Amino acid sequence: MTKKWRMVTTTTDVADWYSGFIPAALRATAEGKIPDTVAFYYLDKPAIFLQRYCDVLRDINYEAAVENGIKITRGIVAGGGVIYAEPGSEPFVGLVWNKDKHPELPSAPDMVLMKILGAGADVLSERYKLPIRYRPLNDMEIWDPNKKTWRKFMGCGSSGLFNAMGFAWFPNCTKPSELMRKVLVSPAEKFADKVLKDVMERGWNLEEAGVYPKGLEEIDRIRQDWVEITLQTFKKAFGIEVEEGKWEDFEFQYVKEFTKQFHSEQWIFARSAEKKFEEIPEGTHLGKAFLKISGGPLIRTYVLREGDTIKDIMFTGTLQMAPGDALEKLEKELIGLKVKDVASIREKVNWMFRKGGMYPEGVQIGMLEESQLVDIIVQACKQSYES
Repeated sequence: MTKKWRMVTTTTDVADWYSGFIPAALRATAEGKIPDTVAFYYLDKPAIFLQRYCDVLRDINYEAAVENGIKITRGIVAGGGVIYAEPGSEPFVGLVWNKDKHPELPSAPDMVLMKILGAGADVLSERYKLPIRYRPLNDMEIWDPNKKTWRKFMGCGSSGLFNAMGFAWFPNCTKPSELMRKVLVSPAEKFADKVLKDVMERGWNLEEAGVYPKGLEEIDRIRQDWVEITLQTFKKAFGIEVEEGKWEDFEFQYVKEFTKQFHSEQWIFARSAEKKFEEIPEGTHLGKAFLKISGGPLIRTYVLREGDTIKDIMFTGTLQMAPGDALEKLEKELIGLKVKDVASIREKVNWMFRKGGMYPEGVQIGMLEESQLVDIIVQACKQSYES
């Protein structure tokens, strides 16, 4: 790979970053309007982003966020879980490329994460002389000698959209604020495979690890460090080299279009099973099931049964997926099937995953296998008879 990628920077918050800049970059890249890009985003205020399948009423403390004036948005990219970020959790980094132009690069989210985060763990361990590791699917962890366990200090995700592929990471460089403690929650099902069962205990930061002992006072050093670390990692993983570039006016127009849609309350609650199934219509029964893969995704399945038929169904959770809308399309295919017709359910799931089925390249959901998705749907169907 010899052609240099464009490198750009800007200041924003995590809500506009993920629901505006990321889909805008994916769209512009797929359209061939911009070159493959490495973008650095510096944060100016706290905000919350929910990936496509997160449930705003289950995966964050929505009331606390509203009371404290925290901007909330939900995106169309399926790349992990909830992201709360404030100045000091930066820089956010987005890597976006056109899949057709780069067949040598992986298109499955788990492979993208493995290549980049594996290289990143080597770069970080060497730079900071600390035990830092990549733990599949998307954990970057640092050893805490006091708790004698590994703790996550970076958010990471990868997903595809518009025939473009993206990767993102952001380090927790400084101590979290009290506001962060108020708005984040620790759903039991999400932490089922974790040693530390609380989101604040599970996460750590480089300030307390001794890398940035002055915290936000070192913000300029932090930003420069992570530009260097990121570029070194991308070069090690994929041979990427960059040159200074600029944002195009139409990119900012795309950002405005996406953020206008994804900041609406209607959109934010559109994937909330907690709200959708808050009241169960007479004559129907709701079944629920969840699966947390060790070191991998969480998927929740809600099936609304009427008689012996799937009247409605919704998936929520934290998923690294490409394309990002696959489970929503699967929901539409499952509605109307008989709850005990496992063969038909399996056929629809197979159609989603296989190449040439729902999508020409099939669907990749990091660490979630086809049989596991079938099982979790069947479990929810059976549970509807017990509810």
